[in-house]
Amino acid sequence: MASKLIGIVFLTFIVILGGCSKWPPFEQELTSQFLENREEIELLVHELQKAKYTDVNTSVGGEIFAFYYEDEKWAEGPVPQKVPKDQSKWRRLFTSAGLDNVSETYEGDFVLFLDIFYLDRPETEAFISYVNNPNIRTRYKKCEPEFSRSKCGTCVVHLEDDWWIRYGWEPSSLLSDLDESRETRQLTGDKYLEEASAIWEACLYDGGTQVNAPN
Repeated sequence: MASKLIGIVFLTFIVILGGCSKWPPFEQELTSQFLENREEIELLVHELQKAKYTDVNTSVGGEIFAFYYEDEKWAEGPVPQKVPKDQSKWRRLFTSAGLDNVSETYEGDFVLFLDIFYLDRPETEAFISYVNNPNIRTRYKKCEPEFSRSKCGTCVVHLEDDWWIRYGWEPSSLLSDLDESRETRQLTGDKYLEEASAIWEACLYDGGTQVNAPN
């Protein structure tokens, strides 16, 4: 699964998803926030495209840090982390956009994660972001009201042009059994990720939100 970035100052209130009758929750609020800040958000993406970084984020302590590949982009091996020399520029961009992160994925998505981490169901985690990609509908279904009953899910809501809100959620205990057995089974990092991915994919298909999932 993609990593979850935290500490974002985008919203000034604590968001508990599912607290309204319309689903997906807070679609109108997130759409309005995007439209109000679109120019600044697109500038963030533009600056990332010019840089050698794949991710630029703000730490809990407020420091700016970035990830990048030493040679070929998306090469195998560890991805170094560094403090950019132009911290002040990124901090200024984040403040203008009301966000504190921007990243590019291997699939060509430009992603800005939002400060929304919970559903109204007990112990359910959410991971929600603005995403820019013209081909995102080949990988995610459009959010439908019935998905609110799914234990795990991913879906998208169209904003404008190639911009989308991507919703994701899962039980916080989804990988608890795998985590408990990690030491006793001596799973390597790759093996753990492989099994975790299989658990996640199975949960998505069971919930009907994965592209081409059986109805």
